[in-house]
Amino acid sequence: MSEAVRLHSYRYSVYSRIARMALLTKGVAYDAVEVDPFAELAPSYLELHPFSRVPALTHGTLVFSKRVR
Repeated sequence: MSEAVRLHSYRYSVYSRIARMALLTKGVAYDAVEVDPFAELAPSYLELHPFSRVPALTHGTLVFSKRVR
C-alpha cells in the first residue's frame, strides 16, 4: 500500500481551499495537516516549502508546492 497524500494547508488560505476542492473533485483521499504560516514554522515544513507558503502537497517522497515568481 502506498503512503497517503498529505495536504499541508492553512484553513483560511484561498489557495489551500482550491487544493482541497481539486482533491475532492478527483476523489483523492488525503490527510490534512494544519500549518499556520503566520506562526514560527517547524524546520520540517521549511524543507517542504522554503518560502513558508501554503499549501504544500506530499505523496511519499514527492513534494508539490506553489511556486513563487
